[in-house]
Amino acid sequence: MEYFWYSRKKDLKKIPRTDLLVIGLNYANAPERMYINKQHYYNYYEQFEWIKKISSRYPQLNIILKHHDNCKRDLLEQKILENTDVKTLYKTPSINRSYAYIFKAKQVFSFGSSMILECASMGKNSYFLDPNLENISFQKSIPAAKKIRIKNYNEFEKLVLNNMKKSNSKKIKTSNTFCLKSDKVSKRIVDYFIKNNYL
Repeated sequence: MEYFWYSRKKDLKKIPRTDLLVIGLNYANAPERMYINKQHYYNYYEQFEWIKKISSRYPQLNIILKHHDNCKRDLLEQKILENTDVKTLYKTPSINRSYAYIFKAKQVFSFGSSMILECASMGKNSYFLDPNLENISFQKSIPAAKKIRIKNYNEFEKLVLNNMKKSNSKKIKTSNTFCLKSDKVSKRIVDYFIKNNYL
């Protein structure tokens, strides 16, 4: 984030504003990471059912699913989202990568991208789509993250609609709990090493 967002000029001209941005995972490139267990696999695709449902209920929402530039196409994901207004994007026309999409989004969701934590440091409404709170990829190692884990569709829909109204937008408090502002990460690391006589 320091390199692609804070250290570069803001290249936003070709990036659309979105009501709901979903940050994808690189599971299609490494299916062994997706199949932690049967439930994890099921829940990963359940999140796309939520996205499909909210898109069909609220067609006025501009929804983008942003994958890594090098991500392979996931045929099951495509089948779930076909005939919806969800735009699935891979290539990024910005030197700021996915951070440009995050900056121009009203709210950001992901099944398990650590970018959700970085979003919090940008002051963005950002959450994990975590059916039944069963995602064991890494969220359990961050107990405070339970505040930003969405466990069912009804909770997801309510949150999306509230965040669309500025007065009801649910800002994440104490975002430093999840991720410090990333503009000086390199300096913090070097200072730590110097302070502890590692350098």
